Amino acid sequence: MRYAVRVLVKTPVFSAVAIVSLALAIGANTALFSLTDVMLLRALPVRNPEEIVEFVRLSPDGAQMTNLPFPTLTIAAASLALLVSGALASFLPAHRAASVEPTLALRSE
Repeated sequence: MRYAVRVLVKTPVFSAVAIVSLALAIGANTALFSLTDVMLLRALPVRNPEEIVEFVRLSPDGAQMTNLPFPTLTIAAASLALLVSGALASFLPAHRAASVEPTLALRSE
């Protein structure tokens, strides 16, 4: 400990730069972790935050329009239904084919 104090007193400019650098780094680290905690880790103050959804439509000039007309929402719902049914339709035959023994599958051809 005495040696550390002696080196700090012997080179005051280096010591000041080192202490200021450490102070800035610790302060920046604390600020980033605080920001991360507030923005990402804390839950939203609503009942079911996982159910919050926002639909956004872009106008031809690139501006966001948050109020979507009913036909657009209907098309979005139909597209989602088609996507889910297509995923299920491709998953079920693949799952059935994976559970069949290969020799039995070749005999049935």
